[in-house]
Amino acid sequence: MKIHRFFIDFQESSEIKIQDKEFINQIKNVLKLKPSERVVLIKNNFEFLFEIVISSKEFIQLKLISKEPKEETSSKIILYCSIIKKDNFELLCQKVTECGVFKIVPIITERTIKKDINFQRIEKILKEASEQSGRMSIPILSSPISFEKAIKDAEENDINLFFDFNGKEDFQLKDKVSSVGLFIGPEGGFTEEENTLAKGFVKVKLKNNVLRAETAAIIATYLYS
Repeated sequence: MKIHRFFIDFQESSEIKIQDKEFINQIKNVLKLKPSERVVLIKNNFEFLFEIVISSKEFIQLKLISKEPKEETSSKIILYCSIIKKDNFELLCQKVTECGVFKIVPIITERTIKKDINFQRIEKILKEASEQSGRMSIPILSSPISFEKAIKDAEENDINLFFDFNGKEDFQLKDKVSSVGLFIGPEGGFTEEENTLAKGFVKVKLKNNVLRAETAAIIATYLYS
């Protein structure tokens, strides 16, 4: 039987009471969990297994069953992706979270049409996707930045992959690295000037087919995480 997982702040104790309205709604109305059923709360790279003791409209009381350390050991994937239309960008954020992205940096390129994002909506998507996929952390969501600033910031990464139709096919990372930057352009692709600015990056081609931006971001995150 599936045990549902939640990212929520709480004071560690053998028995806790949570009054968060969203959490109460999830337990009582969405999942319809009853006393004696169990949930997992995630905090500081630990999974806390709790049993529901009391489920009321005002609070959920939980009894601690066990505490287990669990860490994510893959490389930190920093995804620099051009902002695309709302539904597609939300899908991108959900799926790259499931694939293990560490940080999402929305970028504004020359061919970017949409220039803003709904932070509250996307952060909710990231949290729910992290809970569902068994992650121990929620991806960091950065404020949108210019392509030029993204290029400069990415210099701190161990390696940066710039996805372009004229790049190398079937590129593989030879050594384990701690941080990988992935650059995904808008539907129209990166311009020649942007390709020039990324001269120190590894140019990579994912497929012979032309992929949609969200598809390229999901595949790239999965392949290099």
